[in-house]
Amino acid sequence: MSQLTPSGGLSIVDKWIDAWNRNDPAAWTALYSLSAKYTDHAYQIIRIGPSTLKEHWTIWRTAHPDFVIEVESSWPYEELPGGRCRYSIRTANRGTFINDLPRSKATGKPFWFRGCVDIVLNLSTGLIEEVEEWYCPNLERTTALSDYHCKADSDLKLEGL
Repeated sequence: MSQLTPSGGLSIVDKWIDAWNRNDPAAWTALYSLSAKYTDHAYQIIRIGPSTLKEHWTIWRTAHPDFVIEVESSWPYEELPGGRCRYSIRTANRGTFINDLPRSKATGKPFWFRGCVDIVLNLSTGLIEEVEEWYCPNLERTTALSDYHCKADSDLKLEGL
């Protein structure tokens, strides 16, 4: 994924994913600016600042200790005003729901879900200023793309046209 970074080397996306997958909260929180904003659209939570980011990490990893993320696809970074850029990735996420989340009871079941994440990076500091993530919060009810119900126009019987 290093083609995503404007300066070469390991991109912020690689570091972000790696910290999640190594279960390394210190490495993950070190990627953020002191005023970084993290929006979890699935659970409708906004966290701002290092202590709330660490809380987010702790809650999620306590509920899903074996959680891992894989990047399924990504888009080249987008330049933004003010010396910033945005990375957009689509992820495959998996783990086991071992302990309760504040708004969801643990099931003990494994899960897999797709997510989309936008990461805004300050290019002068190299730190994340903002993250927005979207995924289905009902982890056991997500479906692999191969299991989607698919209909195409060719399946329809268009009479009288």
